[in-house]
Amino acid sequence: MRVSTGLPPHQCPLRQRVKAAKQLMSVRDLPLSENAISVGFANQSHLTKAFSAQVSVSPATWRREVLGVRDNET
Repeated sequence: MRVSTGLPPHQCPLRQRVKAAKQLMSVRDLPLSENAISVGFANQSHLTKAFSAQVSVSPATWRREVLGVRDNET
């Protein structure tokens, strides 16, 4: 798997879950704990750790920034 993606095998599902969490957070205002479980993380802490490692900001910060941009555009 590393040869085809350049990532260790466990990183692919994590990346997909973080991507799904970003999509969910951008359209629904659920608590992060519910978002985490909805996309396959065991809990909010696991989501926050994986999200922060990939996106370089916490899910809460990312959501504020995304929703803030939307609020300013309308």
